[in-house]
Amino acid sequence: MINILSPAQKRDIHAARINVVLVRYCVTVVLLVLLCGLIYGFWILAQEKAATLEKIAAQSDQSRPYAAVEKEADSFRNNLTIAKSILSKETSYSTFLTTLAAGLPSGTVLTQLSIGHVNTSGPQSTMVIEARTSNYNKTLELKNSLEQTELFENVSIINTSRPEDITRLPGLEARYPYTATYSVKLSTAVSKPESP
Repeated sequence: MINILSPAQKRDIHAARINVVLVRYCVTVVLLVLLCGLIYGFWILAQEKAATLEKIAAQSDQSRPYAAVEKEADSFRNNLTIAKSILSKETSYSTFLTTLAAGLPSGTVLTQLSIGHVNTSGPQSTMVIEARTSNYNKTLELKNSLEQTELFENVSIINTSRPEDITRLPGLEARYPYTATYSVKLSTAVSKPESP
């Protein structure tokens, strides 16, 4: 085979082959640098993970003496949650009493009122209220007044009485000689308020 290429073309071909080899070396070097960088990054991450685990272990050792305090705090938090749920479902007695007092007509006084937990369903859903009034009409007026408050659903008179001789009665009894006993049922709006 006869070589008919000029020396300049031979140099260009030789330079092109060297350029291809150099490009391969450059690509290989770049890939090796990236690979080394990834390996170094993973090594750094492993070191950081080990250091973090050591810190967590040291902090958990330091926090062990406070475990009892943490349990007490959790217990207190649970008690507050329970108290909040109870208070949101209970009737405020002060509001109950002021509403009841605002509804009393003149010439009437309450002598006995038992406030406590009242089951709003079933046979024990009623409360008993005892009052004294200045006359029989005031007894009926008190019944109507109790029915008109938002506190009670059903109000009925159980009995009324008046002593035959009121001249011997002392103080309050002389001023309010009639006694009346009422059976009342708490309104469901009072016994089961909406939760916030």
